[in-house]
Amino acid sequence: EEEGEEAPEDASVRPLRFAPVFYETAADLGDGRLALRAQEVAVRFAALDPATWKQAKKMQDLRDVFTLRVGIHHRLFVVRTEGVMEARELCTREGFDRMLKLRYRR
Repeated sequence: EEEGEEAPEDASVRPLRFAPVFYETAADLGDGRLALRAQEVAVRFAALDPATWKQAKKMQDLRDVFTLRVGIHHRLFVVRTEGVMEARELCTREGFDRMLKLRYRR
């Protein structure tokens, strides 16, 4: 896979919020360790960890929507707003396009 971007120079550390849909989608996947790993990745992203930002993918046609790889089979959607980072859906790689279309590209 191609490498993601570095954190923008004007980026600042923002509080991280986990949306209710994060917990719903994590529960649907049924693996508590996966949910913990997704939380860890989201925290590192919100804290501007360079390695995590390099693995993140910014959705080019969607403003401030990023996807983070959680292991090799899962992706986490994160939305960056003025005051907060919000971790949203956790999905499988296979369900990624469906989730993207359902929640973000209407």
